[in-house]
Amino acid sequence: MMMTTTTVMTTTTTAAPTTPTPVTTKAATSPTTTADNGKKCHQFKCTGTTCYTENKNGALQTCSSSQPHCQLKMESKNSGLEWTAGCTTNCSAETPCKTPKKPPCHLECCNATMTSSCLWLNGTLNVPNFATRGPHLNTELIASLLCLLAITLMM
Repeated sequence: MMMTTTTVMTTTTTAAPTTPTPVTTKAATSPTTTADNGKKCHQFKCTGTTCYTENKNGALQTCSSSQPHCQLKMESKNSGLEWTAGCTTNCSAETPCKTPKKPPCHLECCNATMTSSCLWLNGTLNVPNFATRGPHLNTELIASLLCLLAITLMM
């Protein structure tokens, strides 16, 4: 009798353990924006002597947190008057429009509010005390304090 022999070969493959490769991702950066403060001002530009009175029901601008004031500014452009209304950072940088009105100047400069624009747009000077006093405020304050100090020392 014939005998058949079958050989079975077993092959075992061992894979080396793999370690995950770290992946570095960069978050996309965008320019920093200033958040709105929710306060509103009229926003427009017009040309004419009293053109601003026609914008009482005009568009409102939401101010950024770095712009706490509303302004109505008069400038001289092309032998005419140009009025600009909108949010601003500081109203005290320019002089108020007193009589006689000499541009550039502010007819109105007020603290922006959440409900509506603080601009009157009626031709009346609307500028807080700090804006009309200008740089003399510090001088007057120092002079007053020195007088008080002198009076105290004399007692």
